[in-house]
Amino acid sequence: MEHPMTLVQVVAQAGGFNEWASREIAVVRKDVNKNDKKLFTGNTLKFDYEDFVAGKALEDNIFVRSGDIVIID
Repeated sequence: MEHPMTLVQVVAQAGGFNEWASREIAVVRKDVNKNDKKLFTGNTLKFDYEDFVAGKALEDNIFVRSGDIVIID
């Protein structure tokens, strides 16, 4: 990444969802800091894109960090 990007921006830059992709996204982060612990379960954040579009859980649209793994189910 050339500049800081949110999870939604990363998905958009990757080309968005194809017709078979779920709108469920998981972000795995090696080191979760204390500020992010409320969003993560262990080292994984579950992000529901449909909820985000509906205006729910907007705080889950985190900035992706170097080393994060983004998985679209």
